[in-house]
Amino acid sequence: MKRAIIFSAIMCTTLGAALALGRPAAQAQSGATKLPLRPASPAQAGTTKVTLNPAADTYVARGVKDPQGGMFRLRSGVRVGVPYFTLMRFDFPATMGAGAKITSAKVRIYCVESLLDADKTPGFQLSVVRQPWDDTILEKDQPGVEGPKLTWEFDECPPTGEWKELVGEADMIEVLQRWFDGDKTNHGWELSKKDDRAGLFAFESVDTGGRYPLGRGPQLILEFTGGATITPTVTSTDTPSSTPTPSDTPEPTETFTPR
Repeated sequence: MKRAIIFSAIMCTTLGAALALGRPAAQAQSGATKLPLRPASPAQAGTTKVTLNPAADTYVARGVKDPQGGMFRLRSGVRVGVPYFTLMRFDFPATMGAGAKITSAKVRIYCVESLLDADKTPGFQLSVVRQPWDDTILEKDQPGVEGPKLTWEFDECPPTGEWKELVGEADMIEVLQRWFDGDKTNHGWELSKKDDRAGLFAFESVDTGGRYPLGRGPQLILEFTGGATITPTVTSTDTPSSTPTPSDTPEPTETFTPR
C-alpha cells in the first residue's frame, strides 16, 4: 500500500514538471505567447513630412523676356522650334527649424496637356537655377542653370490630366539640404526639355491649380528628421482661493417625549 502511494506521488510530481517544462513550447507553437512589441526605430519615430507649394512659379520662352506667371498654366518643352522653360521656387517653412536633416524629397506637377509628335516619352531635366527671379521680375528670357541636372521622363497626359512625379535621389536631397542650411542661395528649379525635338507639356500653376491639400499646383514633398520642437507656451493660472471650512454643527439636544 505504501509503495503504491509513493509511486503515485512520484508520477504526479514528474507529470507536473513535464507539463511545466512543456508549456512554453506548446504556447509558442500555438501562437499564444505574447512577445514584447519592437519599438519603432528613431528614424521612423522622428520623421516629419511636409508638402510645400511654390513661393513663385512661372514659365518663359526663348525670345520672350516678360515672365508668363499669374493666371497662366506652366509650360515646358519645344514647340515650332521655340523652347519653353518652367520655373519653380519652394521656400522652406519655419516649422522645420534649424538642424533639420532632409531624408527624402519628391517633386510633383499636374499635367493637363501634351502636344507630342514622334517622341511619345520625351526626356526632361530638372536643373538648379543660379540667378534671382520672381513672378514679375526676370533678368533674362532663360535664367542660367547649373548641375545637378536631374533626368525626368514624361509620357503623354490623358485628357483628364494626371500627376507626374520625380522621386529625388541623393543629388536632389543634397541641393535641398544646402539651400535649407544657407550654404547656397535658393533660386529654385528649372524644368526643361533635354533636346530640341518637338514636344510641349502644360501643367497647373499655383494660381490655376490651387494649393495643397485640395489644389493641383506644383508640390515639393519633404521628409526630415530633427529640427526645432515647438513647445506650447504655458500661461500662468490664478491660484484658487481657499475654500472656507464649514463650522462644526452643534449636536441636537435631547428632546423629552411627553408621556
